[in-house]
Amino acid sequence: MMDWEAVESESGPPLEIGIPSEKMADLLKDNGFHTELFYPVPGHYTIMARKEKN
Repeated sequence: MMDWEAVESESGPPLEIGIPSEKMADLLKDNGFHTELFYPVPGHYTIMARKEKN
């Protein structure tokens, strides 16, 4: 998935509704996903998430 980083900017969602990349990665990990976090362009992040096998 790709999303806007939760930072103040002229474009993208308002800061108060943005989800920081580390918080999103933690939410996914807490729900059984292995994650890889990338920052392809300024102001955006990409998370590759795979469900871990039990």
